[in-house]
Amino acid sequence: MPAIGVEHCLRDFERSVQTSLNLVNDAHSFKMPQTNGRCHHIGIRRVELFAGLALIRIHLSWETFLESVFVRYQCGAISPSGFTPRLLFAPEHSIEKAMSTLLGAKDYLSWTHSSAIVRATRHFHRGEPFQTSLYAVELTLQDIVAVRNRFVHRSDYSAQQFHSVVKRVFGFTPRGINPGRFLLKKDPTGSGLTFLEIYANTLLGAANLIVP
Repeated sequence: MPAIGVEHCLRDFERSVQTSLNLVNDAHSFKMPQTNGRCHHIGIRRVELFAGLALIRIHLSWETFLESVFVRYQCGAISPSGFTPRLLFAPEHSIEKAMSTLLGAKDYLSWTHSSAIVRATRHFHRGEPFQTSLYAVELTLQDIVAVRNRFVHRSDYSAQQFHSVVKRVFGFTPRGINPGRFLLKKDPTGSGLTFLEIYANTLLGAANLIVP
């Protein structure tokens, strides 16, 4: 059986993130035909919608990346640099068996920040290479989830969590702020990047530490 690798998991994640960012960048020039036969820009509200959708895709791709790499490391996969984690159990014989072991009686796996760390410490020595990388991006992941949840939920709780993120980074809550508008705003600390770009780059950095 050919050796199980993890490099393609990283490459797939990188491609998904870049495609999501490109979608938002391209949306600034999208046009729609009008009844008079002319084409006009789709409008900033639709661009904001694309930004929210891009964040959802990036977050889903991140969780897919974690799961794909995790089960492969359980099988003894080696990263491009030659790294392989120290397993606390015997290596699984296949990705399917590794997934079955993780699932147990569950129908699906949760890859929230806390659940991923607990799972990592249960299967790998000191939870590495996941624990350090995940702790480093803990606040970013919390913010991503808060912004994402406000985009997909209408509860008072999701609104409260979202506005807490906005107020922390700006010092106040801009009038009419919504998830897409927030994601398109540039970091006030002077990085020159939008929050969507910052979130994407942070997760990419963590992914490259998990698959060195």
